[in-house]
Amino acid sequence: MILILSSKLERLGWSIVVESQADMKLLGQFATLNGALDFLEGHGADVALVDEAMLTPKRCEALRRLAAGGGPRMLLVARHPIDDAIRQSRYGFASSWLLKGISAEDLLAAIRERPAEAGGASAGDGAKQATGLPARSRGQLPIDGGGIYEDV
Repeated sequence: MILILSSKLERLGWSIVVESQADMKLLGQFATLNGALDFLEGHGADVALVDEAMLTPKRCEALRRLAAGGGPRMLLVARHPIDDAIRQSRYGFASSWLLKGISAEDLLAAIRERPAEAGGASAGDGAKQATGLPARSRGQLPIDGGGIYEDV
């Protein structure tokens, strides 16, 4: 899975939660959507946790294309609840929505949830499962020697 969150503090906190789980592997954390998209061109990830505040119409279209092409299952994180009609029209590519104040248990449950449990097929159903450590990619450096990539 990857984290795409503008706040370094949020990336740090959520990465600690994810990395504490034996059945989850954090492949990268990104402060920009462009860095994450570059990474995903050459690496598989099954889940992407994306900060809704970072999304512009152009970025939404990029994520829509990625999801339609078998990219990761998208979990969007918002500070405040978003109207269902806006959510469906603008962010229809997302398989789930989370609020930033979510508990660690609820976050992990959302990551583990499979598309059938969410009430249907997800755009990320065909995502490749990542294996091993990803190779170094342009503009990204491994941090802490752990094979986790962060855009710089």
